Amino acid sequence: MQRSGWVWVFILLAGLGLVFPRGAAAAPGPWKSAPVAQTAGEHAGSQEQDLPWKTLLPGFDLAQLASLTDAEGGGSPFAAVKDGGQAALVILRFDPERYAFSLHMASEEGPASLEEVAQRHGLLAAVNAGMYLPDQVTSTGHMRSNGHVNNPRVAGKFGAFLVANPSRPLLPPAALLDRDKDDWRSALEAYTLVVQNYRLTDSEGRILWPENSPAHSIAALGQDSLGRFLFIMHRDPLPPSRFAARILAMPLGVKFLMYLEGGTPAMLLVRAGAFRGQWSGIRLGGLIGGEDAAKKQVPNVLGVKARE
Repeated sequence: MQRSGWVWVFILLAGLGLVFPRGAAAAPGPWKSAPVAQTAGEHAGSQEQDLPWKTLLPGFDLAQLASLTDAEGGGSPFAAVKDGGQAALVILRFDPERYAFSLHMASEEGPASLEEVAQRHGLLAAVNAGMYLPDQVTSTGHMRSNGHVNNPRVAGKFGAFLVANPSRPLLPPAALLDRDKDDWRSALEAYTLVVQNYRLTDSEGRILWPENSPAHSIAALGQDSLGRFLFIMHRDPLPPSRFAARILAMPLGVKFLMYLEGGTPAMLLVRAGAFRGQWSGIRLGGLIGGEDAAKKQVPNVLGVKARE
């Protein structure tokens, strides 16, 4: 995709911090389609009914939410979990300027649990890096990091890419790309970490998942209008289309959602500051599936750690 000279000048100024002040939305890469601006109504809604965020570290926030049936305030989906209660929805939000993505693959490091990977690499958070083939090693979508390739094939039906850790200067530290909107081929060449999976929504907030899909727990990745990333773990089983609709309706500033994993294999771990938490998918009926979640091996792990 060819870009006019003024676009490259704009990107250069953004990289030097002369366009966007710190805390504002980061400049998109040269392959990225223009973001959809947040409307005044959406902004007002997010101010009127914010989520119960808990700041664990600067730029690193966690919200644990009750299920619709258990929530206080007449079934509000934004109610915090009561002491001792089980979260139905967990959202971790972090600033990619402060925190870096890392990818840990069984094809390179051998099988391990989320906790083992987090301890080994000093991660603040970890989640499934995507679905995997029956060999319990190979990702179903394209996956690579720092020269190690887990799956070289770009899956034709997977429309979302996470790219992170650029190999060239003046690029955003990470981006979530829509195959139908963005110049993803150029982006893949410019970043050393790539994870590919299904889109739950496109970059304009249109839900793409069929409405008749079965309900299950879901781990997903999103990016908000300020460029922050979100690890989302919805433990209560829901059809993916309903899950996507629920996330879009929340005051998160998120339109684009990438599916990571579903069912009992879906997991999220957070170990930041004094906080420790781990959540896994559950079966319909509320039973946690299989072995102890803390010991369950995850073939490929997407991690987050503080930038040096």
